[in-house]
Amino acid sequence: MITVFAFIPKLYKWFFPIDQLNHPAINVTGFLILKIALVWVLVAQIILDREIHKYSRDVQSLAAMEMVYSAEKNFLRGLIVMFIGMFVTLSNVISIMLVIFGVIVYFKPLLLKNINKTSCFLW
Repeated sequence: MITVFAFIPKLYKWFFPIDQLNHPAINVTGFLILKIALVWVLVAQIILDREIHKYSRDVQSLAAMEMVYSAEKNFLRGLIVMFIGMFVTLSNVISIMLVIFGVIVYFKPLLLKNINKTSCFLW
């Protein structure tokens, strides 16, 4: 989507742009969100790599695995922020669908846990 916008702007109309959100102040805000998300993802990736290295030495430790899981969640949060920044910068229907998909994937374990708890009461 970003490549199409940058190199083939005539095809960008296929992504159904939202013209009301195409304002320089909004675009600058989205670009700042993208910068923050990039730093967030880079730091989260470094932390994740460090935790995986620790986990590889102590495979039997549950605490190490919880730290890896926590670092993975932090990385995914950074990706969701990046999707939001992409939507604010390039406001179109495809990017909002990408944000919604990212939020659903991130909260899927939480939703499944709540569904499993409530399904026990239904039986």
